[in-house]
Amino acid sequence: MNIFKKWLSSIKNRFKRGREEYDPDEDERFLPLRRDKLDIDDFDEREQYIRSCCEQMLEATGEIDRATMEYRVVTDYLMDIEEIENAPYQSKRDAIETAQRIVNLERDSEDSTKRVGRISEEQYRLLDKYAADIEPELARMKENEDYKLKVRTDLRTLESEKAVTDYKINELSANATNARNMVAVTVTATVIAIGILLVLQFGMGLDTVSGYAVAAALSAIALTLEYLQFKNCTKELKKARRYLNQIISKQNTVKIRYVNVTNLLEYEYAKYHVSTAGELEYFREKYLEEKRAREALGRARGELSNQKRKLVEALGELRLRDPTIWVRQCRALIDPKEMVEIRHELRIRRENLRARIEYNTKNREDAKREINDIVHRYPRYAKEVLDIVSGYE
Repeated sequence: MNIFKKWLSSIKNRFKRGREEYDPDEDERFLPLRRDKLDIDDFDEREQYIRSCCEQMLEATGEIDRATMEYRVVTDYLMDIEEIENAPYQSKRDAIETAQRIVNLERDSEDSTKRVGRISEEQYRLLDKYAADIEPELARMKENEDYKLKVRTDLRTLESEKAVTDYKINELSANATNARNMVAVTVTATVIAIGILLVLQFGMGLDTVSGYAVAAALSAIALTLEYLQFKNCTKELKKARRYLNQIISKQNTVKIRYVNVTNLLEYEYAKYHVSTAGELEYFREKYLEEKRAREALGRARGELSNQKRKLVEALGELRLRDPTIWVRQCRALIDPKEMVEIRHELRIRRENLRARIEYNTKNREDAKREINDIVHRYPRYAKEVLDIVSGYE
């Protein structure tokens, strides 16, 4: 902007000197072709053209300033490289050794970083919150899962025994009923036999005494056997029903334990956001690995920061213009090939910056010459042009 103000001042001074200094031949040499189609007497076209030249100058000046600043930085960088390479080894030994430690620490930090993130941040924070409780609760969770499995097996066994006992009770009940029915059949058969014998004795005059004896004996034997069967079935039925009650009572007790341990496990699963103890154990191992990796990463970063500070101090003794930039270029300090590549890249950058400065300088000078030429070629518009230019100061 200072350059622009100086140029504007020179334009005003030249305008004050008058038209007698105007050299048309000299101006024709700088007359650009881009003004060929400009109607200089048209106010809008003239104003737009002058403003375009001013904006071109401002833009070019800004680009020159930025490129010049970057050019100085790159030049300082190259000069620092020369300082480093020309310095005696004893003077730069601390810097080289520190750079090597930084490279090693960055590698360790990168390895630790790769080990970080094996579990989600949410899972890590959860396990870190209950870190002191995980181990005993994990052991208890495993015991409860084993117990739940055993209880489930016991319930299946009891259910099987219950089914067998139910079947046995039904069978004994049927046998007792059959025995009771057989008594009725036997009594009925005995009555019928005695009736037949009475008919034979009194109606036909036959001797049926032996028949009575046989009927009585058979009836007594049948009734005795049927009574014994009924009594045995009743006795076994009572035992089976008593055993069934024991099974049901034990089954209810086991079910209560099963429900309690299931509820406890579900609570622990919800607490740690897992579905099994094995899953919690897996996440616990990943958590411990994550914790060790984060601690190692923290130590590496702390030591890395300390070593970078030492590197800046060591390079500062070499009187470098910007020692901090080498914190990101440690490999170049210990590897000559890396330094050669950096120097080559910097030289290319400086050439590009130089070309950029030259290009924008030319554009700015062209714009200056355009406005100068208009002021001297068309003095009737000089004040108007200068007023427009003044607005860009």
